[in-house]
Parts: sequence; structure tokens; C-alpha cells
Amino acid sequence: MAYDINQKSQSFGLLHQTFLRGGILVLGSIFLGAVLSFWWLIITGLIGTGFITAAVFGRCTLTRFISKLPFNPSHSGNIRKRSDLLDF
Repeated sequence: MAYDINQKSQSFGLLHQTFLRGGILVLGSIFLGAVLSFWWLIITGLIGTGFITAAVFGRCTLTRFISKLPFNPSHSGNIRKRSDLLDF
């Protein structure tokens, strides 16, 4: 699959943004937990708990927060169905 140079700039969907930010937070807290203090690992637990509750209940707080950020004007904090999360 080749990249089309004439295509509009592609943005990550909300689901991809959520996974990216969750992964960055987890890796960062693991690094800080290993280097500074094990108390930083609480962030890893909170992110994991958030993803588990999102899978069980179908609502993700991190995704709702990301959808309200200014660089996501197309969503404007409005998530109505699961397909709104996937912007391929």
C-alpha cells in the first residue's frame, strides 16, 4: 500500500489516540518507577484499570477527554456510537 501524496493529512482516530497516550503513560510510569520510586507504578495500575472498565462498560474516560481537546475539532466531544472512535 503506497502513500498518496495528494491525499489529505491523515489523523489518528480517537481509539488510536487513546491507545497511543495510554501506552506512553504506561511506559513512562514504568520507567519512572524503575528509576525514581515504585510509587510511579500507580499510574500504570490506573491506566490498566481504566482500560478494563472501558472494555466492560463500553465507556472510556480517556477517550472522552481526548475527544474534547482542541486538535480534535471533528469530534468536538461528541461520541455517539463505537464507529465514531474509528476514523480510518
